[in-house]
Amino acid sequence: MKTGKITWWEIGLFVSGILIFGAGLKFEIHFLMQAGLMAAGTGLVAGGIDTIITKRASFSSSSEGGGSYYHHTYTGLGAVSWGAFSILLGFGAFLGGLFWLLGLMTQVAELIKARPGLWLIPVGIMAFFMGIHNLAGAREQRASFWSFLGSMPARIFGLALTAAGVVMVVFGMGKLF
Repeated sequence: MKTGKITWWEIGLFVSGILIFGAGLKFEIHFLMQAGLMAAGTGLVAGGIDTIITKRASFSSSSEGGGSYYHHTYTGLGAVSWGAFSILLGFGAFLGGLFWLLGLMTQVAELIKARPGLWLIPVGIMAFFMGIHNLAGAREQRASFWSFLGSMPARIFGLALTAAGVVMVVFGMGKLF
């Protein structure tokens, strides 16, 4: 069954990972935290791939509790950039859990301290994709002039985030060697 963005098993994998991580945190069981990170990361990667393939991402909120309801649908470039961001974030979460499980966190931390480009480049690429996502905007934000005008702060932020991402990647490449 499709939810409009990703399938239920992808959502289930992500949510299960978060719950497993939370249980590990609550009961101080490191293996559960590591497994939870890897499961949540896998769910994000799967959802990102699906988003890129379908070129569609939908986000909704509930109006329960007195809040206002919204629904945003991203298509085309906005959806693809969200999918790419999700894949990178999920891959990072999975690798974090895996390195922790294998007892390599100290070595990875030392490597990143010695070569800051190893974190600047992926974070910069993620900032770039999130900026493109904000610049593209949701379909509902293009429904009328006033909707478009109301989305301008997010679009301006997207432009700044895109530029910051490019700067981080360029700076990170200089810090690799």
